[in-house]
Amino acid sequence: MSKTRSELHHAEIAKRLQAVRLELGLSKRALADRLGISRTRYLHWETSAKSANFPAEESMIELCEMLPGLTMDFIYRGVLDAVPHALAIRLSAFMEDIDPDTPA
Repeated sequence: MSKTRSELHHAEIAKRLQAVRLELGLSKRALADRLGISRTRYLHWETSAKSANFPAEESMIELCEMLPGLTMDFIYRGVLDAVPHALAIRLSAFMEDIDPDTPA
């Protein structure tokens, strides 16, 4: 059975959240603590669990403040246009499961 459009969108957001967390160098628990949410709630966001709602806007604003240059457009839509070039490259690498610190 194929995923619905909403499930695909949620999975894409989950992958971008993981990339941001990896760029910040934080564990899932540490990021949840910094966002003031439960670890379970964050895990649902990052794993795109069916029971999870989309990440709360307030939490995503806090996340953007933790990583200079990060935008809501990237988190929710995957748009990198306004993200600084170096950060965009690193986030893209994480999303492709590539360590951006490993020489090519």
